[in-house]
Amino acid sequence: MLARSAELLSKTGELISQQAQSLGNWGASQNNAQYDRELAQLFDQPYIAPLTHYLDQHGSDASRAEHLRQVVEERQRRCQRVASRYAERDKTPATLQQMRASYGDSCQEQIEQFAALLPPARPGATPRPAVNSAQPRPRVAPPAVSPGIDRQQANDCYLLFTIKNYSQARDACLGPAAAGDGKAQYNLSVIASSLGNYPEALHWARRAAERSPDGCYQLGELYLRGQGIEQNPASALSWFEQAAEQGLARAQYQSARMHQHGQGAAPNPSKARQRFEQAARQGHRDAQLALGLLYLHGEG
Repeated sequence: MLARSAELLSKTGELISQQAQSLGNWGASQNNAQYDRELAQLFDQPYIAPLTHYLDQHGSDASRAEHLRQVVEERQRRCQRVASRYAERDKTPATLQQMRASYGDSCQEQIEQFAALLPPARPGATPRPAVNSAQPRPRVAPPAVSPGIDRQQANDCYLLFTIKNYSQARDACLGPAAAGDGKAQYNLSVIASSLGNYPEALHWARRAAERSPDGCYQLGELYLRGQGIEQNPASALSWFEQAAEQGLARAQYQSARMHQHGQGAAPNPSKARQRFEQAARQGHRDAQLALGLLYLHGEG
């Protein structure tokens, strides 16, 4: 009787395990069907920003890894079409600003490539003012792509970073970063910072800041928080300003907040309003809210 009871319990356990596995497979299938419908609707609309919003919203969801890969690839295709359209336009700062305002959050690589095509400033042209006389703005070289970069490896780096698979992204980004790819250098800085390895984060942020506004922004964040380097709000503001002048919306917003609250420089409500407006025009929601509050209270 005991043997038969044990056998019955064993078979019951196997049956429960099979049912649980079946339910798990069914749940995964249901999720995939839902994700497929989401992507169908997402790809039916013609704009790029919703793709970026989807990646921001679901980038840490491991169950969507395959769908996130498809969204990244679709966004890349649409950004390439944007690049093709702008390649036929005049290579002027005004055109570059228009491109940044429309696609700054989604097509940074294509924007940097367009910026590199602009002719150098004429001798004697009026330079842009420094952030303040005590803390001169750091100079950043125009974006450049090293011929030693493996483009496939770089694309793997971008994709894995976007879906927040940091362990594999780090391995994929090391080669392109060492070869001078600014985006890969920025990715490595963010990954190192997330792991608390601030000296490495500072190393890659400094290299990325020579090539991209995202790098300038990341370096500003490290100065602001005192991570890997002595805390210095004035230096942080200087780097945020550099990124803001290159059209990076989140840098414009951060710069505005610091001018508003007197971090790194004396309070400057007028400058804060200007930076909030720039970020708000690019669709930065927090900047839009902050700008509305300025108008509501008549500040700046």
